[in-house]
Parts: sequence; structure tokens; C-alpha cells
Amino acid sequence: MLNLKEKESLNFLNLEARRRIWIPEIIFHNTENKIESLIDHKAFATVLRNGTFIRRNLTHLHNAYLYDGAENPITLSRVYSERFLCDFDMSVYPFDTQSCRVTYVVKGNADNLVSLLAKDLQYLGPKDLTIYFVKDLQIFDQTLLPAGIQSVNVELTFGRKILSTILTTYLPTFLICLVSFATNYFKGFFFEAIVTVNLTSLLVLTTLFISVSNSLPTTAYVKLMDVWLIVCLVMPFSEVMLQVKITTCCKKSLMPAATAVASNATFLLEMSKRKKERNVYVAFRRTYFFK
Repeated sequence: MLNLKEKESLNFLNLEARRRIWIPEIIFHNTENKIESLIDHKAFATVLRNGTFIRRNLTHLHNAYLYDGAENPITLSRVYSERFLCDFDMSVYPFDTQSCRVTYVVKGNADNLVSLLAKDLQYLGPKDLTIYFVKDLQIFDQTLLPAGIQSVNVELTFGRKILSTILTTYLPTFLICLVSFATNYFKGFFFEAIVTVNLTSLLVLTTLFISVSNSLPTTAYVKLMDVWLIVCLVMPFSEVMLQVKITTCCKKSLMPAATAVASNATFLLEMSKRKKERNVYVAFRRTYFFK
């Protein structure tokens, strides 16, 4: 290498110089199409000057300082925007923590000549994302089975922002369930109002349940959010069944008393009629006797 500067960014290699250097190809293993690293105009290569130089002899036309390639490392960088395949476990949504890995392996038989080292990891992106926030970041070596390929993995741990879910789902459903539970303290003659409030709550909760379920990824297992919404749906239904049971039991318990009251009323009415007839008869006899 010729005439290296002290500042690394000034020691830039053009595309022709980069293509003359043998660079091992890296595969992004957990992408859908196994994306490979590229050496194109988007790549950026710089040389860090660490070693000492040697002057060119006088036989060359241009004077220059020569640097040994073994003492002056080359840094190759390129920005990639790819989709990586990650398995998320949504069973405890929205209180879940997800992990996603970026796996790098060397292409072909170049792993016999090149070793990937897991070190010097630096995250330059934002910590707070739209739905998640970056909770942890680590880099480590791993052997991919069954092929036994050496790989380097970058694992990102994401925590979910739950404030929005609490305000838009948990808080409304809790308040609706609270109103439904408050109908237990209504008077018995408000039976129609109790049933109306609970059925309205059931319809609103059903709408929320369908809306939230459609906004989440479809899974074969039941999520924690599903459990909460199902419990909220059961509450107004149970309230209606409870009020129906209470009303039915009260009617059965009051029926003998009502029958007895009706019998007593009939008896008193009959006695009243007889007494009136007797008074009329006595009055008639007295009138007749006076005449």
C-alpha cells in the first residue's frame, strides 16, 4: 500500500482496488433467500495505518512510501437492509420479551481459511422503536447443527411497550366489567335495567375481542390477552344468569305466601258478604215486626 495517511477515512480504496483483494463472502444465514455479502459501489473500504513505511528506490518514477499489508488492516463496511426470520413467542402478550438473531456464516470452503470473531459489537440505531425497545444486545459464537458450521450470532432482545395496550384494551375492558359488576347492587325491581346493562357490556366486549384478535398475529395457542378478554366476556354473561336465577328463586319462595294471602282475602270477602246479608235480613225482620 502506498502513502497511507494518519486518518483512516483518508485511506480510501476505490472499487477497482477492492475487487483486486480477495474477500471472503459472508452469508446471512437466517434470511429467506440466504443473502450474501456484496462488493459493489455501496461498499466502503479503508486502511488503518499501524506499521512503518519503506521508501521506494530511485528506479521508480514517482516517489512513494510503501506499507506492508500485514501490518495495516483493511476495514470493509456496507449497509444492508434485509428481513431476518425470527421466532416470536406471543403466549404472554403484551408482557412478552422477544429475541431475534442475526446469524453470519462463511460461504463455501472459505471457513478453512477464515475465522469469524465475535467481538466489538456496537449498536448505532435507536433504542426506542415503534412497538418495542431494545432491551439487550450481545454477540457470541455458535456451531450450527447438524452441519457443524461455525457462525457468529448477534442477538437482540426486545421489550414491548405496554402503555398503549393498557390504555386502549385493558383499561376500557376493566371499566366495562366494573360497571357490569355494579349491577349486583341494584334493587330487585330494576331487573330489566340490570339485563340491559349486562347485555350491552357483552356486545361491547365482543367487539373489542374481535378487534384485538384481528390485530394480533394468528397463533395456534391461546395468548394471555385472549384469556383476559374471555374472562371479561364471561363476567356480564354470569351476571345475567345470576339475576335470572335470583328472580326465579324469589318468585318460587313468594308463591306460597301469595297463595295464603289470596286465600285469606277470599275468606274475608266471603265473611263480609255473609255479614251484609245477615244485617239486611235482620233489618227486614225488624221492619216487618214494627208494622
